[in-house]
Amino acid sequence: MDKEQPFEYLRKKDGSPFPKETVDNWYKARAYVLDRLENVVFKPNEAGHLHVVVKGDTPLMLSVVRQVALSAHYVNYDEEAETDDKKNRTEITLVTTRPSIKEELKKEEYLYNLPVYGKDFIRGESAAPDIPLVGVDLELHIVDKYDKPCQFTFTEEDVNRFCDASHPDDIFKIDTLKAVYASRMYDLGSVFDNLPAEDIHSARRYAMALNVYQHKKLSAKPTKMTEKGDWTDPNTVKESLSNLFCADCFKPKQKAIEACRTKKKQKDLWAMHNEILSKSEHARWVVEKLIMGYRPLNEEEHYKDETLFTDSERRRQYRKALKKWKSNLTDDSNPWDNPAHIDLCSYADLRRINPYNLKYDSFLVLAIPEILKKTEKQ
Repeated sequence: MDKEQPFEYLRKKDGSPFPKETVDNWYKARAYVLDRLENVVFKPNEAGHLHVVVKGDTPLMLSVVRQVALSAHYVNYDEEAETDDKKNRTEITLVTTRPSIKEELKKEEYLYNLPVYGKDFIRGESAAPDIPLVGVDLELHIVDKYDKPCQFTFTEEDVNRFCDASHPDDIFKIDTLKAVYASRMYDLGSVFDNLPAEDIHSARRYAMALNVYQHKKLSAKPTKMTEKGDWTDPNTVKESLSNLFCADCFKPKQKAIEACRTKKKQKDLWAMHNEILSKSEHARWVVEKLIMGYRPLNEEEHYKDETLFTDSERRRQYRKALKKWKSNLTDDSNPWDNPAHIDLCSYADLRRINPYNLKYDSFLVLAIPEILKKTEKQ
């Protein structure tokens, strides 16, 4: 299947396109970061974390920071650890002397809502008391110099050298096949929708759904990601790119599971570590959603959601409306409002607020080895 260029479809909050330089920087940063972090592996429950030093605050290097935030999510993150140093959060050190760098990072082309709603994301930064925060599995340190040895130090010279040595199609075009297959897990219908929210980490519960997925969805003819849905609609674009960012982390998850191999079959290992992998996927998803411009519900929205507890259909429609990017408004003040997503919360809170959606992460984890097996054959 031909590679695609999905980043061109992203639009600013006001509906205008991003400059070509910005889009090109996203492609360069993605190719570079995925290559450099390819062999980073942390096993479940392993102590330790990734530390990346990014030197420079040019648009390209801030795109690199963005890409590290999208990609560097590992299965040993523990959101429930008593102390922050035991959570194993990815650490990004940005070396810059620019006074306005924090505001620059909040721009749509970089980290957008992550510095605003990510709890303790920027070290030393205090959020306003009325801002709803969500825990994230990485942290950013902003320093004016850094001379200590580090496993990964990224510079603009390194990024440009990597891109210059690569074929343009490997930089500015993306193989979206894994993302396409990942998107099909949401099309299983009643065989998946009717699964209850109890015992969500038991692989046996998903046997029938996984069988249907393998023999109907994975066996269907591959299509381009941009062929499905209306790509002039920001909701379609962001939902589709969510599958891409998710698929970018399949290999690291596979390597983490392979590192645990003794004599057990791979499928058994994915089932054994389902809960840990599901928590890791939710943590990744939270960061991605904040970078894509979503936000947690505020107190008023949570209150209204709770008042709809006895009317499940109205509650479902309310939550659905909150997470949609609104377009075609009559006034020109704010064509697309930042949407709010009920699932932008800790994994522990998700169990209480929206337990039904926990099964998506659990099923995805079991589908990953099947997707990788299918795409490697092709």
